[in-house]
Amino acid sequence: MRVHQLVLAATIALSIPSIAASQANTPGTTPGTTAGTSPGSGQTGTTGGTGPGTQTGTPGTTAAGQTTSSGGNGWLGSGNSHWIASGFVGSDFGLQATGSSVDFGGSLGYLWNNWVGGEFLANFAPDFQLQSTAPNAFLLNGSNPAINTYMANAVGAIPIGTNSTWQPFVSGGFGAITLRSDLSSFSTGVVNPVASAFNSDETRFGGNIGVGVLAFIGDWGIRGDVRYFRAFSRDDTNTTTVSNGTTTATSDLNILPGLDFWRANIGVAFRW
Repeated sequence: MRVHQLVLAATIALSIPSIAASQANTPGTTPGTTAGTSPGSGQTGTTGGTGPGTQTGTPGTTAAGQTTSSGGNGWLGSGNSHWIASGFVGSDFGLQATGSSVDFGGSLGYLWNNWVGGEFLANFAPDFQLQSTAPNAFLLNGSNPAINTYMANAVGAIPIGTNSTWQPFVSGGFGAITLRSDLSSFSTGVVNPVASAFNSDETRFGGNIGVGVLAFIGDWGIRGDVRYFRAFSRDDTNTTTVSNGTTTATSDLNILPGLDFWRANIGVAFRW
């Protein structure tokens, strides 16, 4: 099984208990019954008698027949605010990525009342396997570039369970995507004027969006997520002059603009 398939399976497995918790801990909805009319009445939900109470009140009422709630306070977790740091490993796959190339990274974020917040997310893929059919992939001459991402994201989460044990979340935002290649402009085997216009190292504005879940025992936990990345500005073009010096041709020789792929990660998390 490929790395990203293992990560996807683990993320789904983390999500199942949070769904079960939301169903098992539904708030109590049945209030206590009608209060008795005489203090000390032992009857619950009926009109109080005239003598001393002889029976113990059942859950949902007091000994005097006053109404209480027999249910819990709901399945939502506590509203405490936290910083959350995580480190993870995973895989790039799909779209313009082929196979599954390993990536690793980390994040630092803050959740206000465990509901909304932000995070900085950094990922590093030192051996990104680019589809041979991706635009201008031939310029890499069969080598695999490094694709790194740096994103500032908004985060929305749902705290579930005691002490917010489970936190499904969605996050997305914008930042930079970089490509690093060992190739120089003249090592591609392309006619020199064309090769000189090829950017083997470049950075582009990009975006990402993803879903995942945090699961905690105390302050330590696990983070799993699946995320989509895209580098913007696909319409860049370069004008080059061919070797005879008389003809010009306009061509987009960059690889990074328009690059998109999926990334699945799982790792450890700590909150304070």
